[in-house]
Amino acid sequence: MELVKSAQKAGGKAFVFSPMHVSEEQLAKLTGIAAILRFPCPDLEELVL
Repeated sequence: MELVKSAQKAGGKAFVFSPMHVSEEQLAKLTGIAAILRFPCPDLEELVL
């Protein structure tokens, strides 16, 4: 919940999926956190070099 509060303080929106929903189950298999970024990100190859 601390991450949700932090996002909201910064002007972002946060949504918490119910543990009973299939979307939350799928998300939990990955990292448990998802984001939609509205700005460009550097290519991953540039980060590795």
